[in-house]
Amino acid sequence: MASDFAAKLAQLPQFRCLIVMMEQCHSGGFNAPIIASSPSAGTSVASACEEHRSSIGGPDFDPFARDWIAAVNGVDPYGTALASNPDTDGSGKVSAKEAFNYADYIHHSYDTPVYNESCAAAGDCHLGKIWKWVWWPWWYRKIVLERLLPYREVMPEPELYERIHEKLLPSLEEIGTYLDERSEELRHELEPRIEELIKEAMG
Repeated sequence: MASDFAAKLAQLPQFRCLIVMMEQCHSGGFNAPIIASSPSAGTSVASACEEHRSSIGGPDFDPFARDWIAAVNGVDPYGTALASNPDTDGSGKVSAKEAFNYADYIHHSYDTPVYNESCAAAGDCHLGKIWKWVWWPWWYRKIVLERLLPYREVMPEPELYERIHEKLLPSLEEIGTYLDERSEELRHELEPRIEELIKEAMG
């Protein structure tokens, strides 16, 4: 029961941040007991459905869990770019609240997602990894992800991610920096023309 789970949680030592995501039916009934019993300085709970509702499953992934994890991870389970950028504040990391907002925004109509936090700071908690490369232009992400897919199919995940982070990302970040610089140049070049077109159209 939710009360049993919360009682076990209360036995943990004090710590800074707790992020909870639950997919199961009636998961919203866990939110309040977790918030009340958590020894963390900041606790957030994202659940797939309200207390007296069921959540929907799927053949491979339960939709709410899939979408919440995809937001944190920066890509969906198949390595495809997300429907939108969950990092809405542009910090380079996806917070607990941003992950929920993304999953809630695209949630299956059967689900009724609910979110609670013990304080505003709890919603800002995030997992350690910062995915700088995910926020580059969509077409750049698409090129990279499509060309990585064949390796995902044949290479063990620990080795795959080790190679990506240690050997590939540093070079990709150089290209990303170049793209940022060129993008800024184009902005300055095109901004007057865009302003002119708007004035002409709007009178």
